[in-house]
Amino acid sequence: GRLAGGTFAALVPVDPGFAVVGWAARAQREVGRQVTWAGQTLDLSLTIGIGHWPDDAVDCETLLRRAEQAMFEAKRQRLPIASYYSALEATRVSHLTLLSELTAAIEQGQLRMFVQPKVSPVDLQPRGVEALVRWQHPQRGWISPAEFIPFAESTGRIRHITQWMLERAIETLARWQHAGTMLGIAVNVSTVDLQDKTLPGRVEEMLRFAGVAPHWLQIELTETGLMGSGPDPIQVLHELREIGVGLAIDDFGTGQSSLGYLQRLPVHELKIDRSFVDGFATDPRRRQLLSSIIGLGHSLGLTVTAEGVELDAELEGLRSMGCDLVQGFLIAKPMDVERFDPRRIGRVAAPEAQRPAVAAAALTR
Repeated sequence: GRLAGGTFAALVPVDPGFAVVGWAARAQREVGRQVTWAGQTLDLSLTIGIGHWPDDAVDCETLLRRAEQAMFEAKRQRLPIASYYSALEATRVSHLTLLSELTAAIEQGQLRMFVQPKVSPVDLQPRGVEALVRWQHPQRGWISPAEFIPFAESTGRIRHITQWMLERAIETLARWQHAGTMLGIAVNVSTVDLQDKTLPGRVEEMLRFAGVAPHWLQIELTETGLMGSGPDPIQVLHELREIGVGLAIDDFGTGQSSLGYLQRLPVHELKIDRSFVDGFATDPRRRQLLSSIIGLGHSLGLTVTAEGVELDAELEGLRSMGCDLVQGFLIAKPMDVERFDPRRIGRVAAPEAQRPAVAAAALTR
């Protein structure tokens, strides 16, 4: 029977030794076909969660709840079928606790924005900062973004974090510009954010309210996220560009985007993933590959930034290859935005008619 929306329940009597997973697989094959309805072709898919009586529950209500928990776990892991097991209950409680704590973190000011300068390899003067979200839990201390960002994406809370980062970055831009500091900031958004067609309008309204010109803000997105995001995000990106916001592809080289696909994207900057920088100073093949990526970016008219620079030899090599911007521990480590003083590092004000180079707010690191 139908439970709600697109969720259904099936009670399947089984004999000892009956392979219920095999039954579920057959059900998937039957449902997972193309159907034509009202002149349109639809692709159907099915995610199945399985609960066993009496192993997993002693009554119908609990059995149904166990099957639902297994179904949600299958969706979370992107599996077609999952069976309930006792560890799922502990996982569910843990997730509910994290969800509650993350909601409190957003509402109670536990999130922090850290910044890391991004500089020209020629004169080592900063052209912008990279902003990184941090969570300072009142009991657990600093929680790694690698722990809470994927969870936020899976629960939809990432939109609230992105909104907080956008507000914080734009407030910082307004404060810096009032003090005469003309540095750009970028905010990394997830594929979940790019599915939200209200994003461009919200960004435009925040910039207008703060009195900040759009070109000082940059939206950054990962290559792998773009490749699996469908057509709607491309439209959102074009709308952001029309507003005047800068766009960048982060972690370039980790996905499988083609040259033709890159040419379709309304981006201004290409950020090379740190895996291509690591070790290139002593590996001729890596050096040639890195040089080719820099050349590709320049051939498309993009600013090219190298991430993860930690050695003097890497900085010198990137300078000789004509890389536009670099960042990494060799330059500076991230610090709380409230402690960051651009004047202590130096700054370069961009010409009025020229778009400033800016760095990325990495939410996933």
